[in-house]
Amino acid sequence: MLNSIGKFLQHLRTENSEMSKEMATKLDVTPTFFSGVCNGREKCPDSWYEKVPVLYSLDENLSKQWKGIIIQSNQNLKLMYDNLSESDKNLIMSLANILDTLTAAQKKLIWKVINGEMEC
Repeated sequence: MLNSIGKFLQHLRTENSEMSKEMATKLDVTPTFFSGVCNGREKCPDSWYEKVPVLYSLDENLSKQWKGIIIQSNQNLKLMYDNLSESDKNLIMSLANILDTLTAAQKKLIWKVINGEMEC
């Protein structure tokens, strides 16, 4: 059964008239591994976070949706994510959606707050 990554990629394949094997080739993986990712048997490669939006020229909204799906699907983050309040979940998703637009200085400030070196 397809997971959220698989459903999103299936939509992209349909929109681009591609077969699974063609998408797997574009993503530099075997069709078997690709199927495993789409069905939750394999972890989605970190490189796909940026690679899929570029390969398929996703608009801003679809790119944000994709990145949100990747974050939610990451098994290590999922365990932590499931135990968070709705407010904290919204904070994480908001940060994930804007992370690529932040300057190096803004990221440095966030790290200072996280590490307790600075208060807001």
